[in-house]
Amino acid sequence: MLSCQRLVDWAMRLLPFRSFAALILCGALPLAMSCSPLQPSEIYYKRDALYNFLEEGFLSPDLLQAAGSSTMRAGDGQLQQMRQACLNRAGEMAHDRLVSMMLHTRFGVPGSAKQEKGDFKQDYPHVFTDREILLGSIDFADLLNRSFVAFQDFNENGCQVSVRLLESDLSKKIRQRPMSFRPAL
Repeated sequence: MLSCQRLVDWAMRLLPFRSFAALILCGALPLAMSCSPLQPSEIYYKRDALYNFLEEGFLSPDLLQAAGSSTMRAGDGQLQQMRQACLNRAGEMAHDRLVSMMLHTRFGVPGSAKQEKGDFKQDYPHVFTDREILLGSIDFADLLNRSFVAFQDFNENGCQVSVRLLESDLSKKIRQRPMSFRPAL
């Protein structure tokens, strides 16, 4: 990225030539100098991150989302009990996926996505053991305690839960977290 001083120096070298490009550059220079580092617009941030309950992973550097789903089971009792049991199972699945994403991030496990928008198994290919998920839950407990349910949905077959963790510089905090174990990668 060019610094403002280098951009001004470059523009000043073009001025003697009075080319059309130099005039346009000099006209755009005050605008470019007044701009802060590029940030996503509020509209796109809301649409692509805050209102997005379908995708999993880092929706922004500060927002990590995981989803879990489960089916309704007739043996769970009455309708309200069936729904609550379904939500509990989906919530546990979302929690485990959230921990898995955090472990992938912390230990730098690369995704194998061949597309721009992959699924969970492409983006987070390593399957951590139950023991590693449990130990990761303990090591990330303070962050996980700040996670919240952002979305719940029921249909005739089951339910879905999306869990979010919203924290400034979340990806950096995850990468710098001291861990009590090293997974078998």
